[in-house]
Amino acid sequence: MAIYRIADLNMKITPQSVYARRVLQDYRTEDKLYDFEIIVTGKDIVCEKERSGFSDEICESSAHLRKISQELLYHYDGLLLHSAAVCYNNRAYLFTAPSGTGKTTHIRIWKKCFGDRVSIINGDKPILRIRDGKVIVYGTPWRGKENYGSNTSAELGGIFWLTRGAENHCRQISSTDVLPRLISATPLPHDLAGRMKVLDLLDVITSTARMFHLACNQSDDAAYTAFQQIKGD
Repeated sequence: MAIYRIADLNMKITPQSVYARRVLQDYRTEDKLYDFEIIVTGKDIVCEKERSGFSDEICESSAHLRKISQELLYHYDGLLLHSAAVCYNNRAYLFTAPSGTGKTTHIRIWKKCFGDRVSIINGDKPILRIRDGKVIVYGTPWRGKENYGSNTSAELGGIFWLTRGAENHCRQISSTDVLPRLISATPLPHDLAGRMKVLDLLDVITSTARMFHLACNQSDDAAYTAFQQIKGD
């Protein structure tokens, strides 16, 4: 048994596999008190394996993430958003899109172009929580295959919806435009109450920060095009 601090919450988790322990290790704390406990059973691992076909070790870690996401949604005004998150000027900016569109490539270009002015919060699965009227973006142990990320957080500044384009173009869009896209990037519970909770949180998120559509290729100019939209924040 160990205590891990993720998204400013202490969680009691007992990872069984070496892989799951390694995934969580950067978030371990010496605190003795915890907010809630995550228990993954053999049945949970089987369910994850039916979804993905991955190894038992990877499925155990996936089950940890799924249960943490559920606990945050129902009790702590938090949700997971499939995206890549960077921090610039003490604000978090998220890039989200269907898998294979280039989220990870885009944040890699940001680091190349802007160096230490930008840090990577998470390359794949950051958690967003609404706290005291602010939306905070947290790094998590689940960082994607490139393992980009850190145990940090920042207040949300904006979200970019990425599409591929021959030329780079970025424009601000309304919350109405972006909401269906964010729903597709958020794990949805099966029950109606959980789905309504997701919609409520996304409504707060989209009304708190600016939303953008970024049509981009994989050139350095893609990062500069997005940067021009936020440099005045």
